[in-house]
Amino acid sequence: EVGIEFMDMYSHLTPVYKIDPLEKITDAYLDQYLWYEADKRHLFPNWVKPADSEPPPLLTYKWCQGINNLEDVWKTDEGECLVMVQSQFEKAFEKVDLTLLNRLLRLIVDHNIADYIVAKNNVSLSFKDMMHTNGYGMIRGLKFSSFVWQYYG
Repeated sequence: EVGIEFMDMYSHLTPVYKIDPLEKITDAYLDQYLWYEADKRHLFPNWVKPADSEPPPLLTYKWCQGINNLEDVWKTDEGECLVMVQSQFEKAFEKVDLTLLNRLLRLIVDHNIADYIVAKNNVSLSFKDMMHTNGYGMIRGLKFSSFVWQYYG
């Protein structure tokens, strides 16, 4: 069971989830383990990994150098072009299908860990005297959410 309160921003309400501190410690350990395994298996490219080894401007410079060093990347003789796409996801965090997420996670982690991650998102939310079981979308505030979102997205 997870408690929920709403922070009033006067223009909108922001949910604040109350998660037990011991569960936060467990989830933080799981987050470190997931990122370690992803790094070991080269699951994500270098620019999405959380790291303190190099600052973002150096990482951006290396990414630009990687694009510039590609063979014929700026060639436009036959009508081809190079495109970089930027997009914005509207409320995609709340639209994650937990069944699909479980099946995707089982491809890369043990089924027990995948079940645990999905079960942490499929919890009963309590607000005052009301209860709701979350069956769709991810709960904000879980420590391993960054990994799950990077993998799902």
